Amino acid sequence: MTTVVAPIKTSGVDWSAVVAGAVAAAAISGLLTAFGAAIGLSLTSAHRDSGVSITTLAIAAAVWMVMVHVWSFTAGGYLAGRLSDVPDLDPQESQFRAGANGFMVWALGTAVGLVFLALAAGTAARSTADVAGSAVSGVAQATSNLSAENVSYVADALFRAQAAPGGAAPPAAAQNRPDPALVAEAGRIFAVGLAEGSLNAGDRTYLAQVVSRQTGLPEADAQRRVDESYARAKGMKDAAEQRMREAADKARKQAVIAGFLAAAASLAGLVAAAWAAGVGREHQNTREYPRILGSERFW
Repeated sequence: MTTVVAPIKTSGVDWSAVVAGAVAAAAISGLLTAFGAAIGLSLTSAHRDSGVSITTLAIAAAVWMVMVHVWSFTAGGYLAGRLSDVPDLDPQESQFRAGANGFMVWALGTAVGLVFLALAAGTAARSTADVAGSAVSGVAQATSNLSAENVSYVADALFRAQAAPGGAAPPAAAQNRPDPALVAEAGRIFAVGLAEGSLNAGDRTYLAQVVSRQTGLPEADAQRRVDESYARAKGMKDAAEQRMREAADKARKQAVIAGFLAAAASLAGLVAAAWAAGVGREHQNTREYPRILGSERFW
């Protein structure tokens, strides 16, 4: 004899219970997030060697974010399970539908949270995008050129008078300060050389002649000074470029870790919501309520 199971025509999702659970989860999440932010700010300090370290604070914030997801969606899922109004079915189907309601609490709560976050951060995101675009342009320029201050510093050093042996006064040609126009021109020549990767032979010879006239150095010594100054400027440029690469790589790694952490926290919230909804549905059927501090509560 074949048993025919009649299809269940009622929906397994109680949207009123799901919405109530999602709202409760969002409210609890906002409350706990604000509470955690207040604690975190109280542990930091603008003074050196005061307050907790950045590493400790980041770890604590990560753990707190996971716990907020678990706690808030546990409460929301349990509420949805207790409030759900679905027909009595066999235990397996009832448990599945309760878990599905908990899943929908997580999905709705996450979606609404993302929408509100996007709306609240819309203006800030546009401003950040503008700033980020300017920053990228500035970084690209900085990687191919020294800052104006560094170029000026190297150019100034190029025309410094060299003391004569035995502490005698420098040559008469070196006693007068160089023409600012010549210093600025030398800075521009260095900037172009750094952008191109090498100093043009004609510019190199010209600078040596100008330095020789301004400082009284022999042309061979002036040529050596030009080469040393350019090498110093190139070293400064390479060091700045390396620092920017390291900063970008560090930011990339932090973004990867933050992304995995957010996904893990969200997944933990999903599991908590589905499990708690099943518990809430079971408590609804059995009229067995959890005890908190030895006292039976309606929740």
